[in-house]
Amino acid sequence: MKRLIIILVVLVGNTSCADKAQNLEQKFFKETDFIGTKELEDFDSFLNRFSSDSIFQTSRILFPITSSLYDIDNGQTDTERITRNEWTFSNLKSTGFVLKVYKSEKVDTLNIQGKETGISVNYIFELIDGKWMLVK
Repeated sequence: MKRLIIILVVLVGNTSCADKAQNLEQKFFKETDFIGTKELEDFDSFLNRFSSDSIFQTSRILFPITSSLYDIDNGQTDTERITRNEWTFSNLKSTGFVLKVYKSEKVDTLNIQGKETGISVNYIFELIDGKWMLVK
């Protein structure tokens, strides 16, 4: 009888330890998954703020940024690098332009076209560490 009680205590103790180990393991993986995955920023919400907040806009540009301009008259592309000090705030969602967003998994392109002007500008945004950044 004494031997049966000892066996039951050992079995209950092992089961209890196994349950605690399993709970600890589940907690570890939940915390690791939470820490390891970053919440991805919604592009549309980002673009609204990027277009209306000059400080936010400057903080989300990888400077120096390359700007390419195609000259239709001579058929050449001119490229320049713009530094943080040279950048001027631009409301990308101002009226008078047609906006089109081409989305992919980690790179979104905002195309802005002037109405009846032939102007077409592409802004290239890349998802870096869960945040949208203007890269070109």
